[in-house]
Amino acid sequence: MIPRVHRRRLFLLTLLLGACWTGLAVRLVQVQLGGNKAYASRLERQSKLRLELPARRGNILDRKGHILALDLEGFSYYTFAPAEDPDRTARLFSKVGDFPYSVLLSKLRSKGFVWLARGLGEKEAMAVRRWGLPGVREY
Repeated sequence: MIPRVHRRRLFLLTLLLGACWTGLAVRLVQVQLGGNKAYASRLERQSKLRLELPARRGNILDRKGHILALDLEGFSYYTFAPAEDPDRTARLFSKVGDFPYSVLLSKLRSKGFVWLARGLGEKEAMAVRRWGLPGVREY
């Protein structure tokens, strides 16, 4: 038989552990059923951060460190022929692009994909955007 003092201590310890486990169970039910949306929104606010890191393409070097290729920004323009206004499009792009007016005009009157200009600089690209030609897309 267990002495009375030990029985009392064992009862108090069991009661204390039971109260702890009951408190944990109540809190678990409360979090799972009642407060999960609040915790999810709090987690989302704390963990999500949108940070844009601009990155430039690097140069390609040989083993001695000499530049073999570098990244130059260029703008290219294309359309799908037949164009809506082939005369105006050919006239404008013949001034900034590599193709003469007659070649562009014949391509714009045919069917299919047509490069209008490739590798234009920033000034020429701004001019092309101002023209607002229908069907002309930038690449």
